[in-house]
Amino acid sequence: MIEKKSGAFSPEKFQNHYGNALKQLVQDKMKGHRIIAPQEEAGPKGATVIDLMEALRKSVGDGPERKKPASPRAQRRKRA
Repeated sequence: MIEKKSGAFSPEKFQNHYGNALKQLVQDKMKGHRIIAPQEEAGPKGATVIDLMEALRKSVGDGPERKKPASPRAQRRKRA
């Protein structure tokens, strides 16, 4: 699979699109043009927020539903 995508690299064919766009923005700014940033895309709506610390506490038995461990005396009674 990698062999299909590999090939000789020709630096003269490489175009730095980011660098070119940045240079154009700087030139426009120097000419006095007003630069307006594009709107950022909104994140996903209605995402559920999970309290990771609370989930971890519950998973190790240290959450609100935690029962007290049995005393050594009670444990001996269960075995007998």
